Amino acid sequence: MTKGKGPEIIINGKPKPPKFVYEGKPKGMSKAEEAKWWLQEQERWVEGHAGLKGLHYFYLTQVKIKQPRGSLILPWWREVDEFVIDEYYEATRLGLDICIYKRRGIGLSALFGAGVPLWKAMTEPGSTSLLTSNNRSKTEKLFNEKLAVAYAGLDEWIRPEKKSQRLTGYMTIDIKDNTGLTSGNNSNILARQTSDSRKDAANFESERANHAFIDELFLHDYASEVRQSIQACLQDDFEKIAPVVFGGSAGIVSDDGIKEAELMWKNASEMNVRTVFIPGTRGVSRAPEYDENGKQTGRLYNFCPNGWDDKEGAAEWISKCREYLDNSDDKRDLIGFIQSYPTEINDIFETNNVGIIPEDILPKINAQKKRIIANPRPVNTYTLTEQGGRVIAVANPKGMFTILEHPVQGEEYRAGTDPIP
Repeated sequence: MTKGKGPEIIINGKPKPPKFVYEGKPKGMSKAEEAKWWLQEQERWVEGHAGLKGLHYFYLTQVKIKQPRGSLILPWWREVDEFVIDEYYEATRLGLDICIYKRRGIGLSALFGAGVPLWKAMTEPGSTSLLTSNNRSKTEKLFNEKLAVAYAGLDEWIRPEKKSQRLTGYMTIDIKDNTGLTSGNNSNILARQTSDSRKDAANFESERANHAFIDELFLHDYASEVRQSIQACLQDDFEKIAPVVFGGSAGIVSDDGIKEAELMWKNASEMNVRTVFIPGTRGVSRAPEYDENGKQTGRLYNFCPNGWDDKEGAAEWISKCREYLDNSDDKRDLIGFIQSYPTEINDIFETNNVGIIPEDILPKINAQKKRIIANPRPVNTYTLTEQGGRVIAVANPKGMFTILEHPVQGEEYRAGTDPIP
């Protein structure tokens, strides 16, 4: 346990030291020393350093993000971010798009909406990145609150000179070399809305780019159309030079969006998509403690100490929370919690059937489905024949009748049939 300002923090066991801690730019350097230091940093953005890939090193050392309480910080190393970045590199190597199904609050918009565009702009001067979300206001928010904030937070020595910017989502920046001088090689970052109609889904069609990010996948009614229109933007002749990155939180959905998301998951290989699932057990650094009555105690668990995932502790906490919420007759909070902190991919798709199946029944159906999948009951086929005035079932692999449970003597049964052929 740790104490200090704010609530008491509970950590299970003794955490491992962080894999990487950024010490910052040394103080008191001469101009020549600083130029040499920045040259080394720029090499690390490409080649990687300290066991981190180049993108991850750039993200942890250069990209400031806004905290929920408003402060600007550099992100700290987390195991879950390394997992996502490894998957991104692999999708790039294989020439695939990448679709990320995640719990809420994992930070994908900061990574792919700010980190990757700035990293691409500065390591591949003259390049273009494309950003969009499920509506105009969220696209502008992605641009202004993620990208523009990260750009403003760059060290003055390396911060590209802004040639133009529009609040609607357009930034042209002149990349500096390691001496701190502009190169005249401009990179572009474009943010456009693509969700009002199928025509708008093609708003990027004429661009040539090396990064594309579609945020809020589950709310985008034309995610598939946007992805298809962007494909040619990311190709050099027939070579796919970068993936289209899709991201979305499980608990925020539209009917068309969740259908599209489930289709991509099930047909990923046929659609040339690499799918990634981030369960609710990863990256959880603040979670309330509950007493035996399901009431919050005011203390908080940290299931991500020093960036390492305590998956077992988080899974136990999620399970207990589900039990507390299941005690209520109103199942909406339970369903919302399962969507926000899914532990398996089916939690995302099944809990979004609300409206089709009543809310009080849906969790029970999903729980029973999981039990049946884990321990399938024997189902055999039979031929029904009359024998001594009784109908009996004779096992037959080609029989026309399937029986899950045989009748019990003394029980009363009723039968029904669908008369439509």
